[in-house]
Amino acid sequence: MLPRIILVCFVSVYFLLGCTSAPNSATNAPSPAATPAKNVKDKGPGLAEAGLPTAAGVDPADITMEASIPPQTPASLDPRNTTAKIEYKVSPEVREKTFNEVKALIDYLNNLIRKKDFSSWLTYLSAEYKDYFSRPEVLAQQSESRVLQAKGIQLKTLEDYFLSVVVPSRANLKLDDLFFLNENEVEAIMQVGSRRVTVYRLVKTDNVWKISLSGY
Repeated sequence: MLPRIILVCFVSVYFLLGCTSAPNSATNAPSPAATPAKNVKDKGPGLAEAGLPTAAGVDPADITMEASIPPQTPASLDPRNTTAKIEYKVSPEVREKTFNEVKALIDYLNNLIRKKDFSSWLTYLSAEYKDYFSRPEVLAQQSESRVLQAKGIQLKTLEDYFLSVVVPSRANLKLDDLFFLNENEVEAIMQVGSRRVTVYRLVKTDNVWKISLSGY
């Protein structure tokens, strides 16, 4: 009986030692390698994050906030956009007075042009303007426009220029704003859609506003 008890104890101790010394596969297993993070360039908040719509099939993460900035308007690209220059400063009283004078002049010029009154129109031209548009080479260059070529018109005189170029294109101008170049020279601005277009450059000579060559 005693030998059997000793044998049972021996077996029990053997199994007990074997369990405690066995390697723990759970605790000793190597940790899985961390998945390396993708090298993604931070592009800032996307349009979706900003609450702005995105195009179908486009990942919002690939669209930066820069894309939501509206493109430059034609007005900021127009070479005749006077806001790109530094305006000569005048008092509010001078601005208002000049605006009224120029507006009255443009309205009057519109009327002369509609009536094709060449003789009266001449009195509102500066000497340089009259000289320039009387030159044969300038008239020949103007005659190369598609409109005049389509009509078979060849400009020979300043009056030809008035009747074939000025009358069809400058009878319905209006004044929306002024840009002062100095006390006696201004640009008359007409708003055409989103563009600010210089329709006349005027110079004050002997207290009379006249069309200046530099406006063309």
